[in-house]
Amino acid sequence: MTKKPHWVKIPYRGMSKERKLLVNRLRRIEGQIRGLQRLLQEEKSCEEILVQLAAARSALDEVGKRVISSGMKDCLQNHQDDCEKAIKAAIDLFIKYSQYIK
Repeated sequence: MTKKPHWVKIPYRGMSKERKLLVNRLRRIEGQIRGLQRLLQEEKSCEEILVQLAAARSALDEVGKRVISSGMKDCLQNHQDDCEKAIKAAIDLFIKYSQYIK
């Protein structure tokens, strides 16, 4: 009997649609990273490796943007009673983490 990958055990039950999409994106990125390892092991050209590395980085940046966007949306939805506080929390979240993505 073959062993299932560790990520198969992650339950989707109760997870938001956005979180499910992010988990799926991260699984694809995980596959890209395994592909990068394989390229290195097979001693492929630097250009091939760098192209795949750039693609993986871009995919991670996209996940980061979606996480920030989701966090900002949560800030605004959860603090509707105090709009000014919600806007400040969303901006603070954006400033704090946007430096890590392109």
